[in-house]
Amino acid sequence: MLTSICRSQRVGFSGTVSGLLLACIGAASLTALHPLEAATLTWSGAAGDGNLFTNGNWSPGQTPATGDALIFAGSTSLTNTFSGTAFSAAAITFNATAGAFVINGSNTLTISGAAGITTSSTATQTLNTRLALGISQTWTTATGGSLAVGGNVALSTFSLTLAGAGTTTLNGVLSGTGGLSRGATSTGTLAINGANTFSGATSLSFGTVQIGNNAALGTGTVTFAGTALRLEAIGGARTLANNLIIGNTTTFQGTNNLTFTGGASLTGSRSFAVNGTGIVSLNGVVSQSTATARTLTKSGTGTLILNGINTFTGGVNLSSGVLQAGNSNAFGTGTIQLGSGTLQAGGSPLIFANALSLTGNTIFSGNQNITFNGNGALTGNRIQTVNSTGIVTYNGAISGAAFLYKQGPGTMAFTGTTANTFSGLTYIYDGTLLLGKTAG
Repeated sequence: MLTSICRSQRVGFSGTVSGLLLACIGAASLTALHPLEAATLTWSGAAGDGNLFTNGNWSPGQTPATGDALIFAGSTSLTNTFSGTAFSAAAITFNATAGAFVINGSNTLTISGAAGITTSSTATQTLNTRLALGISQTWTTATGGSLAVGGNVALSTFSLTLAGAGTTTLNGVLSGTGGLSRGATSTGTLAINGANTFSGATSLSFGTVQIGNNAALGTGTVTFAGTALRLEAIGGARTLANNLIIGNTTTFQGTNNLTFTGGASLTGSRSFAVNGTGIVSLNGVVSQSTATARTLTKSGTGTLILNGINTFTGGVNLSSGVLQAGNSNAFGTGTIQLGSGTLQAGGSPLIFANALSLTGNTIFSGNQNITFNGNGALTGNRIQTVNSTGIVTYNGAISGAAFLYKQGPGTMAFTGTTANTFSGLTYIYDGTLLLGKTAG
């Protein structure tokens, strides 16, 4: 402790050892009245041994002490070793001049300040030692930069925010009861590859988030919170068990399938934009956070599958791409808006009780029968293309001042006891139209 005080105060002396002792005692007395401030040390690598605890590697030339802020700069001794006992730093910064540092070690490095880790360099910075959070904090990676964390990260009870326009990759295991968030200014890429065990909530708002493990988001609830969020599975298909809060429009991209088996809650009318070739599946029950009706819109060119017995009351809007239902309750209890996308039945014939709104030119594909028992309304002239081998049946009444065009090689049927009342003509270009109504 006395050595640390003399170092921090840089007490000078000349003459006897007793003079040094008196000077240190004087420094200790002053410290009791005025607590020592942590130092800010900048890496020089001048000692050449790559040891973070060699004082000759730092400017000013002193050994890092608990609470110091460490700045890595330049390109000297880029591969370093964190050895000895566990250590706590207020913050770690790789400044704009920093080369590609690699910090290895078998002990735990605790980050105790809210500033966390900042990467301002365009080089890749690699931390292969165990890390721990001493406070809730933010790790920021600037545009063009990259932070790769290979060691495990102990969150404890704290929250870790990953921010910035660069790329951050977490390869170790994140543990603890704390949570994870993707900050509002985070336009870069966050890749999460560990089999994580943390139980706190995850909030994802902006940027690209790559899911590289089925346990990447821990065991807590995951919120899709921002309109600029892009999700994708990497390294193969991924299946996540987390419960979801769908708090905003979410975009999915990439070539790998991404499946969610937990329940999902709509906090408002939300849109899933599936833009990649990877299929996105919601296997749990999709509900809504309040009694107010919530609508789920499918947009993008890709495929969304709803397999749950869903309870949200605003219905679905098929705006574009492919929407597949795994059961007759997959679209909740509200109106089904048949827009300019493709509708499929997955696995077995489906019978929907929902009301219908024919808002676009819809394609039907697959090999299962689809039956609509609810009444439908044409909002304009519409083309219904039946490419499936299953029959598409309208049992309810279709109304509206518009024309209906039947295309495709498949079969469409008008059945039921209530007459259609739409006032436009019906055109049959190919395939079969079965007329089985007992009225109208």
